[in-house]
Amino acid sequence: MRLYRVEVQAGAEIPLHSHPTPLTGHIEKGQLKLTKDSGQSETFLEGDSFVLGAKTPPHTMGNTGNKSAVMGVSVASAEGIPTLTPVQ
Repeated sequence: MRLYRVEVQAGAEIPLHSHPTPLTGHIEKGQLKLTKDSGQSETFLEGDSFVLGAKTPPHTMGNTGNKSAVMGVSVASAEGIPTLTPVQ
């Protein structure tokens, strides 16, 4: 199990990526918008939690708010498996 604290500045976006293993996220501060490569999106607000499976389609995660967003992430995977895989 790996734990991360991810801060995303206002207006910033984590580029298109996927996850090879399941993860959970919790928005500690601000808001983040997950947009799948199909265009479907969902906005997570402060206090929201979510689960992404290994079969979740490639997506971006962007801060659509006007302040930094902070997300706690936990990943269940074996040593050596990446948390995030960039999509070209």
